[in-house]
Amino acid sequence: MVPRLLAQVWTETTRHPGPAAVPAGGHDKVRAAWGRIAEGYQDAGLLPAGTGTAAMTRAVIVLVQAFAARTALYGGVSEQAPGDGLRAPRATEGPDPDA
Repeated sequence: MVPRLLAQVWTETTRHPGPAAVPAGGHDKVRAAWGRIAEGYQDAGLLPAGTGTAAMTRAVIVLVQAFAARTALYGGVSEQAPGDGLRAPRATEGPDPDA
């Protein structure tokens, strides 16, 4: 139910400025929270020092939104599937140049 509602809200925000302001404020809060998480990972050594935490934050938000849109259109998928899908391309990378 929630993903279908999200799809409807996103559609309405393209036609009416009032509803568009509501998710924009929430988006800013979510982006700030994920930014703090990414910086915490960096501080803990889980991410390399040069990692662009702002870019990572945007990517995570886009992935969550895409997951919701996909779920709204085609039905549920296991929560494990996106993680498995993201790990797959990493397995095709060459050797670490910093190693």
